[in-house]
Amino acid sequence: MTKQGLLFFAAVVTICIVAVFFFHSPRSQPVQAQPAQAPLRGPINRFQIVSFTLQQKETSGAYILDTQTGDVIQVVGKNAPESISSVARRQPKN
Repeated sequence: MTKQGLLFFAAVVTICIVAVFFFHSPRSQPVQAQPAQAPLRGPINRFQIVSFTLQQKETSGAYILDTQTGDVIQVVGKNAPESISSVARRQPKN
C-alpha cells in the first residue's frame, strides 16, 4: 500500500470508531422494554365438552360447560341444545 492509501484507510477506521462511540454513548436513551400484557380472555379454551352415547336408544350427545359463565348445556341427538344447570349459580336444596 502506498502512504496515501494507508492514510486513507486509517482515516476511515478512525471515523468508524468515532461514529460507534457517538451512537452508543451513555447520553443516548436506553431502549425501554414494553410492559407485560394481560392474558387475553377470549374464546380460547372457553368450552369443555364431554360426549356420551345412550346404548338403549343408540343416540349420542354431549355436555358442554361454558367456563366463563358456568352454564352447563346438554345436546342429545338432533335435539336443540338445552341449558340444564349452572356451576356458577347455587342450586336450591330439596
